[in-house]
Amino acid sequence: MPKKSFKIPFGMKDGRPTHISEVVSGLKCDCSCPDCEGQLIARKGKIKEHHFAHQTDNPNCNPESIIHKTAKAILMDRIETALRENKDLNVKSKCEVCRKENTENILSGAVSVELEKSLDNCRPDLVLLDVDGKPLVLVEVVVTSPPKENVIEYVNGRKLGLVEFHLKTVEELEPLRKSKVLMATKVSPCIPCKSVSKKAPLKSDNYKDDGESSVSNKAPLKTDNYEDDGESIELPKGCIWVMGIFGLVGILWYIYQSIKSSEWFSFILNLIMNKSKKPKGKRGPYKKRYRKSRYGKY
Repeated sequence: MPKKSFKIPFGMKDGRPTHISEVVSGLKCDCSCPDCEGQLIARKGKIKEHHFAHQTDNPNCNPESIIHKTAKAILMDRIETALRENKDLNVKSKCEVCRKENTENILSGAVSVELEKSLDNCRPDLVLLDVDGKPLVLVEVVVTSPPKENVIEYVNGRKLGLVEFHLKTVEELEPLRKSKVLMATKVSPCIPCKSVSKKAPLKSDNYKDDGESSVSNKAPLKTDNYEDDGESIELPKGCIWVMGIFGLVGILWYIYQSIKSSEWFSFILNLIMNKSKKPKGKRGPYKKRYRKSRYGKY
């Protein structure tokens, strides 16, 4: 993303992300850069689009970092506001497990949120915590690089939720601030998948739990080159019709050959064929016919 054409839509004021439309023009806006924390100027002229700009150029401040940190600040502010007002924060996305579009409240069971909390060997962007301070859902903002492998391993090992927001431009920041239902890129797993995984297997009366899981409860083995895209291969309808017709013809031909090989079929077929044929008799000699008149034959 070119740095010269990049226009900053949000600045940090009193620790909260503030849109350019909410401040006055010039240095009186009292806002800082989300990335380098440098002083910003609010440019609200009549010709160009309103935006923030650095008072002094900083070569270490890049657009990708500004988008990433601004998105984290917006999500942090929305989650804190929803928890403080005891409201839901719904997220709509496609589940990576069941491949269905779901809308769910990511704040279910959460009482607090922390920014870049250290969890063992990983440090996600946002962490939603329960009453005991245990993590429930991890939130990752992706601009250039996907979430690190240690974050995914931590989520899968503890069966937690992972919500990903993939952003590329500054225009995608505004829906994060205003939309009632957030559009996440990935959610894994969704609440229905969590409830299914938490259900215990059915046990019979003579069941004895030896502490070892059965083979049927284990997940299928996956090789290193295994790639699960979650999509099944579908044949065209024309191929299905052709295969069905060939199958039907084959079945009928098999039935015909089976009946034909039997003696009763041959006897009945010969009987029908013999009755359908007319018997061939000998023709008698030609007899000339005469017409009679009162004058005699002619």
